[in-house]
Amino acid sequence: MADAGHLLEVRDLRTQFSMRDGVVQAVRGVSFHVDRGEALGLVGESGCGKSVTALSIMGLVPHPGRVVGGEVWYGGRDQLKLSEAERQKIRGNEIAMIFQDPISYLNPVMTIGRQITEPLEIHRGMTHRAARKRAIELMELVGIPAAASRVDSYPHQYSGGMRQRVMIAMALSCDPKLLIADEPTTALDVTIQAQILELLQRLRAELGMALILITHDLGVVAGIVDRVNVMYAGYIVETAPVADTFRDPRHPYSLGLMASIPRLDQARGDRLRPIQGAPPDLIDTSAGCPFQPRCPYAAPVCLEDNPTLELAAPRHWTACWVDVRNAPPHEPGEAPTGQPTAGPSAAARTTSATATGAASPAAAAAPTGQGGSR
Repeated sequence: MADAGHLLEVRDLRTQFSMRDGVVQAVRGVSFHVDRGEALGLVGESGCGKSVTALSIMGLVPHPGRVVGGEVWYGGRDQLKLSEAERQKIRGNEIAMIFQDPISYLNPVMTIGRQITEPLEIHRGMTHRAARKRAIELMELVGIPAAASRVDSYPHQYSGGMRQRVMIAMALSCDPKLLIADEPTTALDVTIQAQILELLQRLRAELGMALILITHDLGVVAGIVDRVNVMYAGYIVETAPVADTFRDPRHPYSLGLMASIPRLDQARGDRLRPIQGAPPDLIDTSAGCPFQPRCPYAAPVCLEDNPTLELAAPRHWTACWVDVRNAPPHEPGEAPTGQPTAGPSAAARTTSATATGAASPAAAAAPTGQGGSR
């Protein structure tokens, strides 16, 4: 049974898509937890597995995808072992999700009011009149003007920002304990983005709910979350408090993300440094670190073994063979010169091998709830 102290605990979650060209391993052994009232950021490039992780938690992975392993503990039960009827009682009620593209998830032939009242009638047993009154209150709560006169409008009659607010109102309708927000500011202009983020912060404080914020924008997570999980190629490669993630990133991918965004404390003429190369093919099942072809700190061991998450500092876990604080960078794809400084994954493997004779990094998996293992 999962630790009762966590609101949600994900253990070794694995989700695959069976395609014509092979099996796409979208989520590969992800583990993390969310505590009551906590805000957790899940960041990474498009295609790294963030949204699929959320859909796996919700039980909404589209065909031909399926969850092939792991556990999702909530309320003392493994959600992956529940029947669909049991999951429907939790989905949208205790765990809710704001989807990435509102226009794709809102029903174009149903009024906005009806789409908000439906979960209230199903999960809370409200009458239509009471649910309609609550829908108007929710629309006002998320900042939709003249809510009473717009409750019978259709999705196409709302702007992009207003549709996103409707999605938030729907997600909050049953007062969930956990809200998963998947790219809630995508395709919105900067002003509307700020309004949506401010709204999420205010609602989280007022309602006391936990939040998983999924985004590729580090600027979004900086001011809203407590802790950050960095994902790459279906793995969590670093997890730390948000301040440590920005101040002291320990994984080369996290360093690359930081270097590719503009900073106010840098000279105006400084050029941004993009991460070279492209994300890996998730059909590829090679043994090495998936970031190795793009990594300026890669060592020979990176070609052979994929590191596990290990403790690098208090509450700070990373999966890297090299200590990026002391190792000299080189061009990605080039052979490094000299012996690289060992990172936490290498130190853990050495300790484990000395103590037990184990030769594989899998022998020293990260403790449950500390970000995950490979």
